[in-house]
Amino acid sequence: MVIVHTSEAMRLGLRVAMERDGVAKVVLELAEPKGLAKVWPDETVQVVLLCLSAAMSLTLDAARWVRHRSPGTAVLVLGDLTPALARQALEAHVSGLLHSDALLTELVQSVSVTAQGGMHLNGLMREQLLAKKQRPGATAPPTDLPEMQLKVLRLLCHPKAYTRPQIAEALGISTRTVDDHLHALFAKFDVRSSRALVQKAIKLGLYP
Repeated sequence: MVIVHTSEAMRLGLRVAMERDGVAKVVLELAEPKGLAKVWPDETVQVVLLCLSAAMSLTLDAARWVRHRSPGTAVLVLGDLTPALARQALEAHVSGLLHSDALLTELVQSVSVTAQGGMHLNGLMREQLLAKKQRPGATAPPTDLPEMQLKVLRLLCHPKAYTRPQIAEALGISTRTVDDHLHALFAKFDVRSSRALVQKAIKLGLYP
């Protein structure tokens, strides 16, 4: 894990929490994202946490660079994001958005979820995004979703970030059936992954 945060105390607290709980090994700490490319570690990085303290453009540039340099690495953004900025972050393919007031326990949970390929939006960020009306000219969300596909989508977008096996258990169906519904949703939303599906559903203003 890579932590980019201006506060040395916060970086230390995150390192201790992540390694104590066995969630992630911290391999790099930085105070700002500007020099990230120069010191990127050779070993595999599962998650990068970017604190929104510098200009938003620098944070988004860093997020895009990480996703290009290491497509399998999840990016979390922590800060006081407006709905418009949060949408920009989602368009940069970040895996999680957390308000700066998020508790350490939620940060740990978010890292755990995104490290496994999930997506995490904490309550306040989710409310802000969903409260924002759909932008004029945006693609209209599908209106013909079968009931079971809608249930799968809602669990996938849930703040708890349900995994495929958890969705199957919650709905009383097999994991293979969940996969069938997901593939159908991918086609309808014109995406290729669960992460992209959640991002598009949020951007379209669909409730989880």
